[in-house]
Amino acid sequence: MRKLSLSQGGTIQIGRILHDMFTRDKADFAAFSTRYADPFADDFLKIIDEGAELPSVRAVIAEQKVVTKRLHLTMNAFRADFARIAALIGLTKEPLTIANGDFGIKSVRETIPGYKVAEFMASFNNLLKNVKANLAPLEAAGMPINYVKELETRAKMVSDDDVLQRKTISRRAQLVQDNGIHIGLIHDKMRQVMESGKALYKTTNKAKAKDYTLTELRRKHKAAQAPAEPVKA
Repeated sequence: MRKLSLSQGGTIQIGRILHDMFTRDKADFAAFSTRYADPFADDFLKIIDEGAELPSVRAVIAEQKVVTKRLHLTMNAFRADFARIAALIGLTKEPLTIANGDFGIKSVRETIPGYKVAEFMASFNNLLKNVKANLAPLEAAGMPINYVKELETRAKMVSDDDVLQRKTISRRAQLVQDNGIHIGLIHDKMRQVMESGKALYKTTNKAKAKDYTLTELRRKHKAAQAPAEPVKA
């Protein structure tokens, strides 16, 4: 059976509404078909409850956004550092081991707009190697003593967040797959109950037959979400 057009949260909430109606009418269902004899009701509720315990894909997406935002902020913060290093190179009085324009500042700057982490780390490490090779003249020009260590610490934050981001994306994809399988099981049960409910009450009770349509279930769910009207004094 194909899935219903319901979100993960909607499936759980509407599934419980449907289960309550099924429990109300269980005697009619059991008489209608042996498929609905015990322990069908318990089985229906069990898979709904298990679905409610599934990790939320939405929460993982939110987590991914936090990591991505932090990664971008950290990388962008390096713009000021690269400008500072370029200024210090220009202020050096002692000879440098390489030409001013060969430190690699331009190449590492170019990786920031697209947030190309692998290219950023490679270019950054090359720049840092050149800075370390010329540490004495740069410190004489005003570079703080622990500045290189600070840069390395923040670069590691970029690398760590890149790894975390990729792991989060992978976890998100796995959750979508795993949750989809279980939600599909709930949808199958819901469709069985709805189709049987409509067949059962089609000629005997049209009001109850309507109860077992997705349109009516959505309406009941929406009504349950609406805030209660304040009591007039």
